[in-house]
Amino acid sequence: MIIAQLSDLSRLYQLSADMDPGQFTLQYQRVLRDLSLFLDQLLVERKSHQRIVLASPAVNHVATKEKALLTPVFIWGEKASGVLTSATTRQSGLVSGLDMVPTVLTWLDVPIPKGLAGHVIRIEKGNGLTALQNQVSEIHHTYATRPAVLYTYVMLQIVIVGSAVVLWWFGRKREGVGLLRLRRGIRLALLALLWFPALLLAESLLHWQVPGAVVLGGLIMTALIAAFWQEAHALPRIVMTVSGVTTAILLVDGWTGAHLMRQSYLGYDPVIGARFYGLGNEYEGVLIGSTIMLVASLYERMRGGQKNLSRENKWLPAVSAAIYSVVLYYMVAPNLGTDAGGFLAGLIGFTVALSRLEGWRIGKKGLLLLAGGLVMGVCSLMAISLMSDQPLTHVGRLSQQIVHGEWSEVGQMIERKLAMNLRLIRVSIWSKAFVVSLIALGVLTLKNDRFLHHLAKDTPYLVKGFAGVIVGALAGLILNDSGIVTAATCITFLVVPALYAALEEPAQERCST
Repeated sequence: MIIAQLSDLSRLYQLSADMDPGQFTLQYQRVLRDLSLFLDQLLVERKSHQRIVLASPAVNHVATKEKALLTPVFIWGEKASGVLTSATTRQSGLVSGLDMVPTVLTWLDVPIPKGLAGHVIRIEKGNGLTALQNQVSEIHHTYATRPAVLYTYVMLQIVIVGSAVVLWWFGRKREGVGLLRLRRGIRLALLALLWFPALLLAESLLHWQVPGAVVLGGLIMTALIAAFWQEAHALPRIVMTVSGVTTAILLVDGWTGAHLMRQSYLGYDPVIGARFYGLGNEYEGVLIGSTIMLVASLYERMRGGQKNLSRENKWLPAVSAAIYSVVLYYMVAPNLGTDAGGFLAGLIGFTVALSRLEGWRIGKKGLLLLAGGLVMGVCSLMAISLMSDQPLTHVGRLSQQIVHGEWSEVGQMIERKLAMNLRLIRVSIWSKAFVVSLIALGVLTLKNDRFLHHLAKDTPYLVKGFAGVIVGALAGLILNDSGIVTAATCITFLVVPALYAALEEPAQERCST
């Protein structure tokens, strides 16, 4: 086995600041020519059992400045040709640095130590070098523009929700043309916020590589167009449309290979190894919130204002259970969402939502049943992970450790996840968005006129769905190592519709009952 590193290029870039651009170009071409001759000689003299690895463990300072941080790896030695991949990434053309050690050990016929991270690199048929270059270019573009797009989006969410709370608090007793226009503008902004998660996923269809400001501007304009279109609709119809589209696009993309999520700003981040496949924490919260409100809006449309249930309405519990089951299966399936925390948070949130929608009282027996269902869900999750023919995920490894009684490793993993969650709560901008949403919810719930109490009279099933959303958000916060992100994206489907309805309230103050 021969491993070669691109050292000459590294040294050249270190000296580039002191070189004439023309001289740098000449030296760059010379280094590439020498490298080509070196590789040709290696490949000619390579024996049948030898493998050659050409790698660059780090990028140069120019690439670092441009945030193009993925490094190349080339392997010769197999008869097959194609692109590299592994069970760590499950993406064609991408491997992790963690995969190198188990791969080399496998080549040397050395047993892989127990608990070693990473998987053996393998070769699969790709779509050619051009497609791989385009894939890497899109990953780098998403990574480079993600902070500007997401930070601005979350800041807009904080400002819009905060402004809506202030306007409702101080402006509900006042009237005037200016105040009416301001109220309408905030309501349109709230509607646009609801569309953002779906648009951030659909944006990946464009495959454009433009500055983050252009991406954000396009998203805002599209969201506002959707808001203007929905402005005249009733609240249940608005919620059903947005939630239905969001849930549908997430499920369709997930079941067809998650091609959109791979490039979405709320999706994967292979550059820092945050996530390579499955359902991430951002869209986990979105999916839980949108699914609960989709079902709640269906109840509102079908049962709202009806005293006697029609024949069609009696099928609602079965339809709702089917929707919840499809989403839960997507979350838990090893070849789809592979999201253990999302499955458990969704199970809790969906159960509470359905019980509220159907008017089932959750007493002591109900809580015991819910706890039992949660335990069964955990056991089912462990069984599915252990019995799956897919490579072990972190849930599968945790299940193995529990089965084998390796409690010290389990404790260390739990400690790491808690530390990660606490750190994100302290430093992440999502925590600020979640706090602002909680403040808005508290104002709408606890203020003297208790707006949500009155809203429950007009749209009782939507408000009952809110209970499932807040429980799902809190469960996601507890059950995920980046739970604050899940909680912040989930609770949006509660706070935004509630504030939208609040700003439609008459100016006069309502008396509490």
